[in-house]
Amino acid sequence: MLAQPCTPVECSSDCVQRKRHGPLWIKLKSDPLIGRGEPLKWEAILSALNGNTIGWTFVAVILTWAYLWMIISREEIKGATSPDGYIQSYKGNAVTYYLITMLTYLCAQWMWPNLSSTIFDNMPNILGTLNITAFALNFYLYFSSNEGAGLPILYLFYIGRQIHPKVLGVDVKQLIICRVAMIIWQVQVFAFFFAALDKRSFDVPTLVTCLLQTVYLYKGFIYETAYYHSLDFTFDRAGYYLIWGSLVWLPCQYSYTSYFLVNHPPVISNKNAILILIFGIISIIATLMVDFEKANFRCIKGNTLIWNKKPTYIVAKYTDNTGKEKTSLLLTSGGWGLARHLNYSLELLSNLSWALPAHGLGITGYIFIMFLTVLLLHRIFRDESKCKAKYGKYWEEYCKKVPYRLVPYVF
Repeated sequence: MLAQPCTPVECSSDCVQRKRHGPLWIKLKSDPLIGRGEPLKWEAILSALNGNTIGWTFVAVILTWAYLWMIISREEIKGATSPDGYIQSYKGNAVTYYLITMLTYLCAQWMWPNLSSTIFDNMPNILGTLNITAFALNFYLYFSSNEGAGLPILYLFYIGRQIHPKVLGVDVKQLIICRVAMIIWQVQVFAFFFAALDKRSFDVPTLVTCLLQTVYLYKGFIYETAYYHSLDFTFDRAGYYLIWGSLVWLPCQYSYTSYFLVNHPPVISNKNAILILIFGIISIIATLMVDFEKANFRCIKGNTLIWNKKPTYIVAKYTDNTGKEKTSLLLTSGGWGLARHLNYSLELLSNLSWALPAHGLGITGYIFIMFLTVLLLHRIFRDESKCKAKYGKYWEEYCKKVPYRLVPYVF
């Protein structure tokens, strides 16, 4: 029997959506496992812990895509020296990987206009799938090595056994942190923006949140090599803390403002949104400048100018785990003379910028920036504890010359 035509009353938004999205949209919409665009709640997450077809497909595609890009890379980049004196090599092509991935996603969104809304509706199932994947990988890493034998089992599971484990020929931390987690975050940012467009008309604040996170993430892929000298890559082992944190906690929290705005239209004006965009871009650029300041200083061993002046620094000697005496230069001028972790201050401002478009909608839109503040405060003390153990009296001298940790003249 032929389908009966809709009456004018019946042929409303649903009919328009069918015409816009076609049969694939109807199939996904009718799937009882798909969400209905409701806010992400813990009840929904618990009910979707085993994932679904869409969740497993999404994760499998992201993992396979990231792995293949690392396999085909011919560029090798040296990381920092680990406590045991080992220097790990990492794969290049980060920017190419990012740009091609985003172009591919945008093409897919153009071909299947319901793609982003499907990702949005299935976020509980995607998080459930990522949770299973994280635990499976963590168990594999735990049982594939005997390092740390004799330590408590739960402690080893949490911190991990190896600093530089490999799976199928690639570095696990680079694959999970730099390639999979970061690209999931970017895909979420795009997906939630397009999902918001599906639900309502275009608005500037939602676009600002999307643009600021995209600029921030693009910056991260441009300077991916900086991650290889971070605490996570140099000292931390690949355990639950890093694996689960990157695969589950990051996709759950870092893009939350974008997710929140899908079902909660912004109330700030377009003028304020533009001011927020300018504030965010300035913060991101300032972060880049401060990071480049130190990187350039280290690269040419202090033979440069900072703020048009010859830099001041402390020549710090230390002994590595192999017993060799080495030297580091601790910068005490420029941005790094204002605060020992000025980069963290600017990171907080950058991350605050894409939460501000949710201003006026309650505290929920600020969940991520509150979490990040606690995380970075904790990381500051972790960083300084390791630096004090490494440099001893030289670190104490450095702290006297640069007395503030995060905010000049405040903390």
